Amino acid sequence: MSLGDKVPVPILDHDSVYLVDPDWSDAEIATQHPGLSTAARKAFTSLRSRLALRPVDTLHDEIGYNVADLLKQPVRSHYWLSRLSALVRSAFDGGSPPAELLEAFESARLLWIERFASKSSLKMILSAFQIPNLHMDERVAADILARRFEDIVVSKGIHTPQNEIIHIISMFKEGLIAQIEEISIDQFDYWKRKEAIVSLTELQVENLFRRFKFFDADMRGMDSSPGKWSSAELRKYLAYFRAIDADNYNLNSSTSQFISLYEAQKLATIDILSYSNDWYSAMIGDGSIEFIDKLLHFIDGKDEVEHGKILIHWPNVISSVKKEYEKLTILARIVNPAIRNHDDDEVAINGINYSLLEELLRSAHNVEKQYLRLSRRS
Repeated sequence: MSLGDKVPVPILDHDSVYLVDPDWSDAEIATQHPGLSTAARKAFTSLRSRLALRPVDTLHDEIGYNVADLLKQPVRSHYWLSRLSALVRSAFDGGSPPAELLEAFESARLLWIERFASKSSLKMILSAFQIPNLHMDERVAADILARRFEDIVVSKGIHTPQNEIIHIISMFKEGLIAQIEEISIDQFDYWKRKEAIVSLTELQVENLFRRFKFFDADMRGMDSSPGKWSSAELRKYLAYFRAIDADNYNLNSSTSQFISLYEAQKLATIDILSYSNDWYSAMIGDGSIEFIDKLLHFIDGKDEVEHGKILIHWPNVISSVKKEYEKLTILARIVNPAIRNHDDDEVAINGINYSLLEELLRSAHNVEKQYLRLSRRS
């Protein structure tokens, strides 16, 4: 049951309470509640008839008063929106509301959106857009949402919640910055708003890499080892860059900081997938110690896998190699706007031995099938 729905009417008659459906006829009331006196029944149906004959203008006037009362204290809640929605529904149930009342509805909704858009969930904002019988221009809705997302991004930057990032990607295919350009007053307004996002993002990315800075007597610099970054973390930043700038170059000062990471991961991946003969030897249990060392270092698996037992862990080893390749594709999409909106499987990186990679994935699948057959026999 929601606000505005019809509810049973309680009738007190000779110390007894009877719940009556407001749509029951006189005969239905008598059938459902034979203990209800004829006088009480007729009093109810008479009152209902008088209410039904109430002038539409009077109804609309009352709704107008209720809207004004609602506007005295706007509240960021589903309840406030449901009250507004119920008043709109009641106004249209009583006939076509006058232009003044429609304007009051629109003003109430716009006031609520302007005041609470940046603080409310997207679900709540969309419910305000979708109040039945109130029209919301698509461009106006897009502008409101863009401003809402802009407020969040300017505040949180790369730490913007992922559910917000996902919605930005789905709503603004060209990126949030492109949408901000459309709604900006002039070029200076656009530059100022864009720069607020670009500067914050650049600073936050610099701080990300500072986690791995080292200083000692002999060396000072940055440890950009890809192994220190998880694919999940990198994918989160990729989603952010897609949401804010899509396949444009406004965030180059931030994404270019990932180039050294990308190059290191690319060299390591190309290197490990260039040893075709060593891989085939490893598959039959005859891999060289040098190659196995290189492989375990690549997948950061020295602590989990012993040299002589690599075949036992073969599916996990190949799965780890695949994850490292996926990390490379994520980095490639971060640093190259032209492929940023592509799926991982649409990205091809020059120098990767894809034939060997596919063969390794097949071999891991076959080993898993063999293990499954053996476990069923035992």
